[in-house]
Amino acid sequence: MRQPLYGNRLLTNEVGVQWGTEPRTTMIWWPQRNLKSLQDAIRPDGSGWKVFEELSLRRTRVTPTLYGRLRSSTPWAATPAPPPFVGQWLAPKSTAGSITRALQVTCVDPLQATLYHKDATKKLRLVEHQHRPLDDQL
Repeated sequence: MRQPLYGNRLLTNEVGVQWGTEPRTTMIWWPQRNLKSLQDAIRPDGSGWKVFEELSLRRTRVTPTLYGRLRSSTPWAATPAPPPFVGQWLAPKSTAGSITRALQVTCVDPLQATLYHKDATKKLRLVEHQHRPLDDQL
């Protein structure tokens, strides 16, 4: 995940030139827009590549075709997260990066969990005993 996308001898375009080393590359803005390593191009849950619209490259003159070429020339594959298991704790982070709730998986088919929230003392408190579909809580 830390492999650099540019100037990397393991990552070349279709004619064997390392990405980002061409003298007239249009990718000069990509590192400035936080697309520097493989990790920056992968979805946070590890489920696959970000689509072009998910990147902050929209205001550049770069086309989605160039991003597609970069993705297809990458010899590394995104590895999806392992499936959840009964008893596993999941704690989605808020946009501020803090954890305000937690879920404990109670069933995997269909995927369900029990919901807990942090109270004022920052301890987890059970919100409800019933099992709810996990998709509703993430």
